[in-house]
Amino acid sequence: MTNSPMMTGAWFPGPEKSGFDALASRYQAAFGSPPPRNASLAYDGTILAAGLVRSAGPQRFATQTLTNRDGFLGIDGVFRFLQNGQNERGLAVYEITGSGVKPVSPPRAISAAPAEKAHHDRRETGSFDHRRWYCCLQVAGSDPPPARARCEG
Repeated sequence: MTNSPMMTGAWFPGPEKSGFDALASRYQAAFGSPPPRNASLAYDGTILAAGLVRSAGPQRFATQTLTNRDGFLGIDGVFRFLQNGQNERGLAVYEITGSGVKPVSPPRAISAAPAEKAHHDRRETGSFDHRRWYCCLQVAGSDPPPARARCEG
């Protein structure tokens, strides 16, 4: 699809390649074949669960823990689970060039409050601070197990 002349100029959202490329390299070395593209989702889910078991105590899988507004850092970037069952991800924007893709915009940071709440906060307070610090579960590093990290949004 990315080599199709009909698609040249089209934009699409997607995760940055660097995180998946690092995972794919480790996977290839361990198993002798490349992983499917959605392997990063399985990896993030597994590492998130293991990290919460290790660090979040008896409330590790409680709704309040899983819907932490600060989100989690995974292979494909920051993600957050919302109260309504949906999720948010900070994605890059790419353009199809006819011979591949090129980045148009880097991944956006997800705001400190979910989109559904951010609108409400702006209406009530007149401002919204998008530069809050996020406490993320660091899973993008090359050495499991995960460790707590601070990352700026």
